[in-house]
Amino acid sequence: MASILFILIATIALAALRSRVAVSFRTTNVVPTRILQRPTFHGLNEKIWLNHAKEQYSIYTDLTKPRRLMQESLTVFSTSLFPENDRIRPTLGNGHIATVVYTDTIYMNGLYNGLRVFSHRARIPSTCAIEVISTTTQITKSSYSLDIEKGMFIEVRSGPGFKIELKRYAHRYINQLMVTEMTVENCCLDDFKVDLEMNYGNDSEDITLRSDIERGVRHTYGKTKVLEDGSLGGLQVYMISTDLPPNGTVVVKKGQKTSYLFLTSIDTEKGPALDAFNKGVSEYFNDVLEDQHIKAWRNIWANGRVDISGDPETAKVTYAAYYYIISSIPITNDSDLSFVGLSPGDLAHGSYYKDYQGHVFWDQETWMYPPIQVLHSDFGKTLLKSRIRTLDSAKQLAKQKGYEGAMYPWESAYTGFETSPSAETADYEHHITGDISQAFYFYQTMTNDTEFMTTGRGAEVISSIADFWASRVTLDKDTGLYHINGVMPPDEYHWPVNDSAYTNYVAKISLEAPYKIPSTQPKASYQNIADNLFIPFNNTGQWHPEYDSYTEDVIVKQADVILLGYPLMMNISKKVRRNDLLQYERVTPGGPAMTWGMFAIGWLELNQLDKANALFARQFDNVREPFYTWSENAHGPGAHNFITGMGGYLQSVLFGYGGLRVYDDKLTINGALPLTATYMKIIGIDYLGGSLNLLFSKSSLYITLTKKAMTTLKCEDESTGYSIPLSLGIPLTYKLSTTISISPA
Repeated sequence: MASILFILIATIALAALRSRVAVSFRTTNVVPTRILQRPTFHGLNEKIWLNHAKEQYSIYTDLTKPRRLMQESLTVFSTSLFPENDRIRPTLGNGHIATVVYTDTIYMNGLYNGLRVFSHRARIPSTCAIEVISTTTQITKSSYSLDIEKGMFIEVRSGPGFKIELKRYAHRYINQLMVTEMTVENCCLDDFKVDLEMNYGNDSEDITLRSDIERGVRHTYGKTKVLEDGSLGGLQVYMISTDLPPNGTVVVKKGQKTSYLFLTSIDTEKGPALDAFNKGVSEYFNDVLEDQHIKAWRNIWANGRVDISGDPETAKVTYAAYYYIISSIPITNDSDLSFVGLSPGDLAHGSYYKDYQGHVFWDQETWMYPPIQVLHSDFGKTLLKSRIRTLDSAKQLAKQKGYEGAMYPWESAYTGFETSPSAETADYEHHITGDISQAFYFYQTMTNDTEFMTTGRGAEVISSIADFWASRVTLDKDTGLYHINGVMPPDEYHWPVNDSAYTNYVAKISLEAPYKIPSTQPKASYQNIADNLFIPFNNTGQWHPEYDSYTEDVIVKQADVILLGYPLMMNISKKVRRNDLLQYERVTPGGPAMTWGMFAIGWLELNQLDKANALFARQFDNVREPFYTWSENAHGPGAHNFITGMGGYLQSVLFGYGGLRVYDDKLTINGALPLTATYMKIIGIDYLGGSLNLLFSKSSLYITLTKKAMTTLKCEDESTGYSIPLSLGIPLTYKLSTTISISPA
């Protein structure tokens, strides 16, 4: 690299003729997109050069690239006009770092600034927001595409005789890297000039930074200004990046194709940041940097996704939802800052008093975790590990509040202590502790991962949460019933209330969970408390009041009681389930998108497909084109990019139309097709160490074992009791809407 400030690879057309690929350029007005020459070069990089003669520039297609896994029209979101509103722009991330395209900010997992409730993601000024400002001749065509199969944002600018392409991605394999590759192709113009600009933005208000140049590369480093717990010092960050060329200008001569690499590497220390930077440079020159990134994303999609045919819009929203959530989860945890968890506004958002400041809520366990766990168990475990990371903090919080066990805060960031700016939610919204127990137990039933439970502290989380609830209840000696007083339910319009139906039931199953987990020694009293914990119920109307004094005309914020049926899986009759849905649909005028997905799941349980479809479709009001980001509330307000809503939506696909239910001893399926879909394929359900594919057609369900489980699995038609073992690669066929269970043989 010597003293250069940017990395340049120049490929001259004449040289290419003598070496790898014969290149042909024409400037005459022939039919566009005509194959002019197929080279006879034999090797892995055999290429075809095409000539768009009327616009006088050439492009190439690599014949040896793997075919796409998903349909391009459903996974490449393009526009000719890039949104001015950065709130609907796409995000690029890999769970370690993330940015919103073209903005002046990069965020890193775990890097927060601010005392306690003021803790928010610390802004790192962007060194990857490179923009084309001007060119020698006028740009006549522009396109901006998010390719979610490749995890890449691609910008193409062109005009007579030239083409500029910029590829941007947060490297999925080398997670310290944010990559921008620019290729300028000049077919016929003399000294074609491109002026670039970097959107650094203002100096960071969160980090005290200094910058040096070492061997032609910029090193920027420093510490956050205020630690969350008020102690001295700050969290470290170290960034290595390539600058723009002198004056921000590149010049490409006639007949020349020139490629540039702009690289940013971010970590907590110089060592890993520099190692990643050097590795990125090496792999770029060896022509594998981009390929490794694409391969990593391809592996993710190959291991788990949902394909929907006949309903393009639902297919796009489904793919995009998985893309954005997974973009905030790391493949590995190489940094000193262990993964802190998923925030409602993804890793690319969370500035001071915006997008929940990057804090972690119940959103992770209740909304985003289940659809991740079902298809990507390794990522699911990563989410749970973020709660193990803060288990000791949760124990301290319980002790401070006068309780036993572990009490998780409503909002948390770096330290694992309470960071909610709202005193009411911090003081009363205790159900999050039960939600976390529910997620850990869901993991155990899906994986039977006893090692994680025993040596990985999973069982300790579950038993500590049970200890908390046992100390949180109050016994009414006259009735023998236990109560939980002074809480805020998921419906945050009402607090403090006594005996929230949701809170009490999640506490009940949290108290029962230790009995089902290896290496736990629950106290004998826990089952007695669970059996006698009061759950409000209206015997006359046969429905569940939201809390002890609730009356049926009181407006609620969002899905609350209806969560008893799913995801809490309370054993209730169809009549009560229906009455709960009718009651709360009537008094829920708005709320975040997850509400409508949960109503849809409820109506699908009752085989009310038309009603379910209408509520399912309401979630699309939160989707923002052209890049299929989400807003927290319909028509725009609230947090962006709202991956909590995406998680709720994906649950309505998997657990609603897919009909998945997970029990202690089995997985059941009773599905239907969404909206206008002609088929739906759920690829890569991770169950007991194995993997399953489900294909739903208009009349049939096909179940295929694609990876052997830790034990032989069988399928049983619950209407007849007939069962048959699953054999690797051999599909079993059932009538659609039949309840099928999968369990150890």
